Amino acid sequence: MWAQLASAAERAAAGGGRVGPVVKLGFDETVMASASRRRRRRFITAGVDADTGRVVGVFEGRDAADLCKWVSQQAREWVRAVEVVCIDPHEGYRSAIRSRRGDRLRAGTQIAVDPFHIV
Repeated sequence: MWAQLASAAERAAAGGGRVGPVVKLGFDETVMASASRRRRRRFITAGVDADTGRVVGVFEGRDAADLCKWVSQQAREWVRAVEVVCIDPHEGYRSAIRSRRGDRLRAGTQIAVDPFHIV
C-alpha cells in the first residue's frame, strides 16, 4: 500500500505549481512501517499548505536530505513563494531549511515551530 501511495505522490508532485502558491508550508512525519527485529522504523512526511490544510506533497523519510530532495523537485517559483515553514522541532527539518542544500527557499524564509510540540 505504501509503495502505491508513494507512487501516487510522485506523480502528483510532477507538476510544480499544481496547487497554486503556498505562503505557509508545514511538514510533519508519521511512522510508515513500525520497527521489528529485522528492520528499522520507516517514516513518511507530508507537506501541507498551513492556510488551507491541503496536502501538497508526501515523501518517504524525515531527515534533512529527504526534505532537501523534495524541495529540489518542486518548481523554483513555487518554492520561492513560501514565506513561512512550520515544522516540529526535529533537527532534520530545521537544518534542511537553514542549509544551503535547501537554497531554493528564499533567504528570509521564517521557521515556525508546530505548537502541538511546544506544550
